[in-house]
Amino acid sequence: MLFGKIPLPIWIVREEYRPFTLEEVTLSETEAKAKALAKAWLQLTKGELVSAEETYSFEGGVAKVTLRYRMIEDVAKNLPLFEGT
Repeated sequence: MLFGKIPLPIWIVREEYRPFTLEEVTLSETEAKAKALAKAWLQLTKGELVSAEETYSFEGGVAKVTLRYRMIEDVAKNLPLFEGT
């Protein structure tokens, strides 16, 4: 219990929607998947990966990639309990 009132552990869920731009390129399905994963991993720099859900669809020459990653990140800060410590 935190302060005798709040049960631990505490969970905070944060969803992030990142802006994207449309690009017209010619890639194979394998190349499109690899490029999408590489771009996603560049943005995931903190925390530990708990689960990943990746869905791909290719219709009419258009690739749609949806990535859902569940991460754990230690957001605690160590602060002195008393002044001067």
